[in-house]
Amino acid sequence: MAERCREQIAGNAILVAEQGVQATASFGVAALPRQDVQRMDDLVHFADLALYRAKKDGHNKVCLAS
Repeated sequence: MAERCREQIAGNAILVAEQGVQATASFGVAALPRQDVQRMDDLVHFADLALYRAKKDGHNKVCLAS
């Protein structure tokens, strides 16, 4: 799902001041079950780490929490 969203965003120009601007998006994804998740905040934390990895690795990508 995240990859489809990323493709849709990247595939459509946004009109800004009558100019087409290319937008991109990066996503961090974490999924259950994970043995190291005790609370939902833990799951969000892992997704956040994956998002920062996606940004660091070049933007416009989806990274799965490891």
